[in-house]
Amino acid sequence: MTARTLSEAARQVNNIFSSLSSVMRYAIENRVIEINSLKFWIKPEDVEIEGATPEEIDALIGATDDPRYRVAILLGSEAGLRVGEIRALRWQDINEIGETILVCRNYDTSGNLVSPKNYKHRLVPLSEKLADALEDLEQTGDTVLTQLPWLTVISEEWRTLVNLALQESRRGIGSRSELARAVGCSYAAVTTVLSGRQKTSSLVEPISEALGVIVPEVKLTNQPPMKYTKLADDIQEIYRKADVAPKMIWHSFRHAFCTSLAAKIPDVKVIMELAGHQSVETTLRYIHTSLAAKKSAIATVFGSPKRRRRKSKAQENGPQVVHNTSEKGKA
Repeated sequence: MTARTLSEAARQVNNIFSSLSSVMRYAIENRVIEINSLKFWIKPEDVEIEGATPEEIDALIGATDDPRYRVAILLGSEAGLRVGEIRALRWQDINEIGETILVCRNYDTSGNLVSPKNYKHRLVPLSEKLADALEDLEQTGDTVLTQLPWLTVISEEWRTLVNLALQESRRGIGSRSELARAVGCSYAAVTTVLSGRQKTSSLVEPISEALGVIVPEVKLTNQPPMKYTKLADDIQEIYRKADVAPKMIWHSFRHAFCTSLAAKIPDVKVIMELAGHQSVETTLRYIHTSLAAKKSAIATVFGSPKRRRRKSKAQENGPQVVHNTSEKGKA
């Protein structure tokens, strides 16, 4: 069992212990028992979290066509948001004029909407890449990340056009089974969309594109926030496509955020406030140094060694005279 697996197991047990502690507190407050002398806690193993490198982050962003995940990756790596803060971020929390993000909400592990960790609200300036990614993302709900990128209303007119296209075998597609293969979904999903039993579906646009049918212009914009499991599963798939080694995803993004800032910003307190940490000590655990950075630090203060070729023993002793002892030399 790896250290990371042990740490995750400890956290899961601690969550159970937290529930037990709540029950004990309730029992004390209601005088079911007189005193709570039980404590439930397992100290998790200290796991060294490796921050994602700039090259890995670029590879992850390049491995997805979904603008939601490009925004999610940048919110973690260039704004330092936790995963719960990313899921809870609303469009109204983004100040386009001031170019800042107000981090004031967070979804906890149980899906409850609460204040950010340590109850600290913070303003984080937008980076260039993040501002561009947000501009490219379509607003489909109150939150920035929604469960689906968008859903288009299915009209009776659209279903009529699709069925007519199937009758004409337009673009070589003459049946619902052939349409399902062209779109990459199940036959049942296509049948459900074309039967009129659904008012909305994310299959409208791919079906329209496959058959050359005009897409309805009306789109829904009341999508719910993206669920944690979907976000985690899809990001893992992006890691696989980018051929990047799996990490503790959201923590590795925040570690990359703090490390990148520390390379250029000497004031650790600034980094602490941007990351929403309660103490500088916590921030220092998020900052990692490379061998190149250590060499640069030594060279800046003490100077770098001059490259010298090591002299051989013969060179140190100086040139040697070779005496010719051949017969020709004697003559």
